[in-house]
Amino acid sequence: MIREAGFTEVELGAQTGFNSSPVTKGVLFRARRPAITNDARVEVSS
Repeated sequence: MIREAGFTEVELGAQTGFNSSPVTKGVLFRARRPAITNDARVEVSS
């Protein structure tokens, strides 16, 4: 699914320790995704 969304160089970083149910595990991924256009608006919140 991640690659289908256009991401490349996907790596599983680590488990977070936050498991929202007995059958799911929270994890961190690293990946690259090329910009769609130069005119794309990007919003970043912290």
